[in-house]
Amino acid sequence: MELFNEKLTKFVQISNWIQAIYEGVKILVENKIATFDLEKAIIEQTKKFGAYYVLEEGVALLHAPVGNYCLKVGVSILVLDKMIVFNNQSDKKAKIIFTLSAPNADDHIYLIKEFATFFGNSSFKKEIYAANSITEFYKIIKKYKGLKNEN
Repeated sequence: MELFNEKLTKFVQISNWIQAIYEGVKILVENKIATFDLEKAIIEQTKKFGAYYVLEEGVALLHAPVGNYCLKVGVSILVLDKMIVFNNQSDKKAKIIFTLSAPNADDHIYLIKEFATFFGNSSFKKEIYAANSITEFYKIIKKYKGLKNEN
């Protein structure tokens, strides 16, 4: 179970949050990890609770309650050319968007813990937000994965 998978990562130009949700889920659908019902579930959650998944300026962790739309465990990653605002909430901006598919609660919790391991590190965040290519993005991931394994 990997949080970061180069095959599921894209650098893209996107202008709005609905498109970001669609593109993140589309990667999962193309890899038989989720169905497009995940997109609907994320949008429904956003309508109910707002863009709670934008954890801090720069990063969003899109997810929905465990459901049949999650076929396998997986995470797509979109790295945008610029920040976008989610749900017209000016304080909810992101440039790196993770979309989670977790068929059960244990997988869901594992992925969130793994995410926190990386994004809890201010040096990692500074470097990853500055990445300009998938190659550079994964070079930074590998560097910090090595540091994580040393602990």
